[in-house]
Amino acid sequence: MTNTNNAAINNLIAIAQTAANEDIRNKAINELWDLYGDQIAGIMAGKSFQMDSDFSLKGYSPKERQDSLLAMPTTCSTTP
Repeated sequence: MTNTNNAAINNLIAIAQTAANEDIRNKAINELWDLYGDQIAGIMAGKSFQMDSDFSLKGYSPKERQDSLLAMPTTCSTTP
């Protein structure tokens, strides 16, 4: 990963954490998810499979668990 990519990612994180407007925060979060969502879901699926912690996914392979996680709604609200 280049310094330019690192700077862009750090900027998106800063925007997601500090933007005064919910739409701007959500846009930054969605851009981060577009970049890393598959990787994050894969890690979650692998850990879920290792710990066998998701009872609704018993018997699923890590790939099936990842597909199931990616099929879930990914909307994010920051309002209470």
